[in-house]
Amino acid sequence: MSRRLVTAVVVSLACATIVLALGLAWYVRARPIGFYTDADTIRRPAREADPRDVLWRPAERLGATINSETDEYEPKLSADGTRLFFVRGKAGGDADIVVSTRTAEGWSEPRPIDAINSDADELGPEPSADGTRLYFYSNRDGGLGGYDLWVARRAGAGWQAPENLGGPVNTGFNEYGPALTPDGRTLYFSSNRPGPGAETAPDPEAWPATVREEMYRRDYDLYAVAITGRGFGIPAPVDPLNSAHHDAAPAISPVGDFI
Repeated sequence: MSRRLVTAVVVSLACATIVLALGLAWYVRARPIGFYTDADTIRRPAREADPRDVLWRPAERLGATINSETDEYEPKLSADGTRLFFVRGKAGGDADIVVSTRTAEGWSEPRPIDAINSDADELGPEPSADGTRLYFYSNRDGGLGGYDLWVARRAGAGWQAPENLGGPVNTGFNEYGPALTPDGRTLYFSSNRPGPGAETAPDPEAWPATVREEMYRRDYDLYAVAITGRGFGIPAPVDPLNSAHHDAAPAISPVGDFI
């Protein structure tokens, strides 16, 4: 083999080795990996999270100031995050709405809202974004039957007597779970009111202690009603979300893009 050929082979092998080394270095190089994080406890690789996923921290107990030996449920934060409304007590046994205020030391001792609570159930608190109204549902006297939707309006540092939303928002059946859009222009809720041609007589054998009963042998559907300066419009079923099962307890995201 001539010296020129040997040189050519050596040079070719050297070039091939360099190319292979560069390729290997490119393959095993440190690759940047994107994460979704809240700069605290959440760290999810972007490749594992759908762009529309909502990432949640593990649930943490609020502590003995909020939680007690009785039932606490249906929590709702005010828009500014400084007040926590929730229900204390068992439905069917004089459940009441209470409120706690966020302080530098944590949540304050919850206090019942005496101007709103009655000897009946007051459930599902839903404060408006501007804090001037508090919607809820109740089986108190003065309603149209079953559980009705009510609203209390802010008066200075306190609340005025609640007002029944009246018909056609309320019926002789159950309306519950009020949920306001952020702009305060639409109210969503659930009802087991009859549709066209449906039987309207309740079942006398049913257990009517809570809104989860089967008194009328029909499922709950979601409804939406417009709120204007003249009052409430005509509630309409939210057909894309309703099914042959119970569709209930709506909640609206803070910017109104999810229900």
